Amino acid sequence: MHILAYPVSLKYKNSFHTKDGARGDEHKAFKDQLADILITKVEKRIPGLSKSILVKELSTPYTFGRYTGATEGAWYDRVFSINQKFQRPTIKTPIENLYLTGTKAFIGAGLASALNGGIQTSKTILVP
Repeated sequence: MHILAYPVSLKYKNSFHTKDGARGDEHKAFKDQLADILITKVEKRIPGLSKSILVKELSTPYTFGRYTGATEGAWYDRVFSINQKFQRPTIKTPIENLYLTGTKAFIGAGLASALNGGIQTSKTILVP
């Protein structure tokens, strides 16, 4: 499995050809066109890539927002500030054996923070 990541703003190309956030045929066509452009660029480094692709799906900030609840589909969710440390949920919850992890339950943003959150959650569970 190969994944190509190319982060862009929600405002990219007229909001990915949506109309007030609604995603129709024009949006789908634009996603397909953009995916093909990206694959063509990568294929300059990995010859024959397009011939080996079985499934092609391009996610937009709308996709991230829908699946993760991220603010405006941002990869790192909302803009991070030190004040948010006190607004985020804690690893332990009032519900017995329910723990939280990831960038929304651990200070910081992005992949490194999500990984650190997983480590801290594991330690909370495994080390009394």
